[in-house]
Amino acid sequence: MLSLVLFAVLVAVQRIRWPSTVTQLDTLLLTGVVAVVMAMLLPGLSGVSVRVLNRLIFGSNYDEKEVVRHYSQSVSNILDVDRLAALAFDVINSVFDLERGALVLVQFTGAGHSTFLPVRGSGNVPTQVLEVERFGTLMNRFRQGTPLTQYDIDVLPAYRRLPEDERQWLDQMQMELYVPIQSQDEVIGLLALGPKRSGEPFRRNDLNLLSTLADQTVPALKNAQMVGELRRLNLDISQLNTELEFMNQTKTDFISITSHELRTPLSQVTGYSHMLAEEMDPESPLAPFADSLLAGATRLAEIVDVMLDVTRLDVGTLTLNLTPVNLGQIIRRAADEWASALEKRGHTLITDGLEALPNLEGDAERLQQAFSQLINNALKYTPDGGQIEITGQAHAESSGRFLEVVVTDNGIGIDSDDQRRIFDKFYRTGDLMKHSTGKTKFKGAGPGLGLSLVKGIVDAHSGRVWVESIGHDEESCPGSSFHVLLPLHPPEYNPEMAETMVRQGSPVF
Repeated sequence: MLSLVLFAVLVAVQRIRWPSTVTQLDTLLLTGVVAVVMAMLLPGLSGVSVRVLNRLIFGSNYDEKEVVRHYSQSVSNILDVDRLAALAFDVINSVFDLERGALVLVQFTGAGHSTFLPVRGSGNVPTQVLEVERFGTLMNRFRQGTPLTQYDIDVLPAYRRLPEDERQWLDQMQMELYVPIQSQDEVIGLLALGPKRSGEPFRRNDLNLLSTLADQTVPALKNAQMVGELRRLNLDISQLNTELEFMNQTKTDFISITSHELRTPLSQVTGYSHMLAEEMDPESPLAPFADSLLAGATRLAEIVDVMLDVTRLDVGTLTLNLTPVNLGQIIRRAADEWASALEKRGHTLITDGLEALPNLEGDAERLQQAFSQLINNALKYTPDGGQIEITGQAHAESSGRFLEVVVTDNGIGIDSDDQRRIFDKFYRTGDLMKHSTGKTKFKGAGPGLGLSLVKGIVDAHSGRVWVESIGHDEESCPGSSFHVLLPLHPPEYNPEMAETMVRQGSPVF
C-alpha cells in the first residue's frame, strides 16, 4: 500500500503542467524533494496503513505492539498460576472477546507421559486432567511451536486417529485454538482459546500475535510453577512434621504406659529374687540360677526406671531438687558405680581439675545419673585396656559463670551423621545385630535411652551437652569427647553463648 502511495505521488509530480520557466532539472529536483519528504513520513504512514489493512481485509483493529506491551506488563511478576491465567485472558479478551479461555499446564509425569491441567482464564472451562503420550500426535504438534486449530483436529487425517480419551477431552474443552508455550524446546503450557463471540475465525495475524503472547508467558509461568511447587513442598513438610509429632507422642505414651505396667510385676519379681538369693545356700547347685535371676530383674528394673525418667522429661514432669552441690564429688560417686566394670575391662580412669570446681545449684541425684550414663557409654565403646579421662574447669561469660566437664575416651569414635542423632530416644549406632549383650561389655546392649536421659537432665539444668569425634574407626580408635556445660546459677546463664565460647576458647576463672 505504501509503495502505491509513493508511486502515485511521484507520478502526480511528473504530470503537473509546470510554467515554461520551470526546467526539466527543476522538475527532477522537486521530485527528489518530494521523495525525501515522503520517506520521512513513511514510518508514521506504515502504522496507519497496517491498521487500515487489518480493519478492511482481516477484520481486526488492534495495535500488535501495544497489545504485546500491555500483556507483558500484566503477567510479569505474577507468582500464582490461577492469577496468571486470569490476567493473561483479561488482555487476550480485550482484543478477541472470547467465549472462554484457559491456561493449560503441561507437566512431564515420567514413564513417557505428560499431563494437561486446565486453569480457567475466562468463561466456563472444564478442569479435567488429561494424560497424553509425551511423543504422541498432540505433543509432537505442540513441540513444533505452531498453533493447533479445532479445524485441524476435525479435518486432518493425523488427528482422526487420536486416542478416545484425548478426543473426548478436546470435545469437552470446546476450544477453537491451542497455542503452545515453549521453554527450551519443551512444551510447558498451552493458551487454549475458545471461539470469538463475533463468530469470526482467527486470522494469520491473530495467530502471530498469540504466538508472541505465548512467548511472553514463559518466564511468568515458570516462576508461578516453581512457587507452586515450593508451596506444595512446604505443605508436605508441614504435614510430615505433624505426623512426626504424633508418632513421637505415641512413642512417649507407649514408653509411659509400658514402664508403668511393668513396674508392679517387676517389683514382685525383684523382691522375690532378693529373698531367694538370700535364702539360697551358696553351695546349692541352684545358687547361680538365683543370682542370674536377681541380676536380670535388677537390670530390667534399671531400664524401666530410665524409661520412666525419659517420659517425665518429655512431658515436663521431671522435678529437680536444686541445692548447692559439688560437681567433683558427684562425678566421683558416678565413677564408683562402674569401678568393678572398669577394672574387669582393664580401663584406666583419669580425672583432672574436678577438685577445683566451685559449687553450683543442681540436683545431685540427677546429675550423678547423667554422668553415670556418660561413663557407662565411654566404658562400652572403648576396647579393653582403654583410657577414660574426665576433666573439669570453670568459665566466665557476660551473663554468668558455668562449669565445663569433658568425658573423653579412646574408643571407636562416632560418625558425623550419628553425632546429630545419638541423643535421640532409642537411637543406637552401627549394626544392632553385632552389639553384645550386657551393659558393660564392649559395644554392650541397651535400650538407647542413656544419652537421651543425659541431654534431658542437662537441659533441665539449663545446660548444654554435645559430642566431638573425628569419626568411627574400630582399628585406629579415634575416640570421642562429650562436653557438658552447667551454669552455677541457671537463670543468669546463656547456654548457646557458653557453647560458642567453649568451642572458640574462653577465659577460665
